[in-house]
Amino acid sequence: MILNASDYLKIRNIIIYNKTFELYQKKDITITQISDTHISKMVSKEKTNNIVSLVSDIKPDYIVLNGDIIDTPSVLEDNDKKIQTRDFVLGCAEIAKTFYTTSNHDDTNEVYTLSLNVPKRTTTYNYFWNKLKRYHNVYDINNKVYEDDNIYLMGIKLTNQYYFSQKFFHIENQQELTKELKNLRKKLNNLRDNKVNIAAIHSPEFELSEVNRNILSNFDLILSGHAHGGCVPGFIDDLTEGETWGIISPKLKLFPKYSRGFIKMSDKTYHLIGSGIETIQESAPTILHPLNHLCYQYFDNITITGDPIYKDNPYIETTKVYTKTLKR
Repeated sequence: MILNASDYLKIRNIIIYNKTFELYQKKDITITQISDTHISKMVSKEKTNNIVSLVSDIKPDYIVLNGDIIDTPSVLEDNDKKIQTRDFVLGCAEIAKTFYTTSNHDDTNEVYTLSLNVPKRTTTYNYFWNKLKRYHNVYDINNKVYEDDNIYLMGIKLTNQYYFSQKFFHIENQQELTKELKNLRKKLNNLRDNKVNIAAIHSPEFELSEVNRNILSNFDLILSGHAHGGCVPGFIDDLTEGETWGIISPKLKLFPKYSRGFIKMSDKTYHLIGSGIETIQESAPTILHPLNHLCYQYFDNITITGDPIYKDNPYIETTKVYTKTLKR
């Protein structure tokens, strides 16, 4: 049994069939999803450099940084952490086109989120990201679409009203998401028949709403994160690969149904829930921080192919890398 699981980075490699890629004889593409890095004083530059180094070895065609890149906007007031965040994103962009969505931790400081007040450091946040997306190969896809010959990639931005307006902190507002999806109906109705259609949405909890699940099932692939793998310790994760349940979510929901894993929603739609890099982030109660050592770091590679051998059964394999011996 691995006691210090956080020294290991688990890489999940998935191959899925896409009818469009077979029909149009398209070349296979690989997408790397990284979520929940929660860059803060607890996340060293060595850790983010390790991630970039490992992704560089994979050589994906696209990289999606799917929310909670930083732990709170106040992180950007520390110049070293601002540079670390910038270098992490730009390091990814040197490898492949890199897309980012921002989410509850990127947008708000915890002291403000519960009362839904305007975040104190909105100016710092906007300035940083507006500057970053001007770099080569960096794309902001918050409620935006990127499109090329192979993919139609749409980022769906979840609001503070979605995350924090319910009576109980652990419940997310699915009606708010339905409203947001209606606002995006033009983009949602513009999915392509000759490309793979991908949605990046930080929270996987749309799965709990039949209405939202049906709307999003028009995509071929949905990427999410947010749940930190349900804070499942490494030795349990090893024994339960393929499961989606967790023990507790970052929003303190016990035994969340959708917190990790890979879901076949329909004959055409897959949903990948990334477990993320940080399990217990700095903004969590300090007493919980030592538990971070029990859980793996995680990111995912998804290869999309037209090879019919994968038509009925996607290929899934995980590898484990001991990060303390990586050469940079």
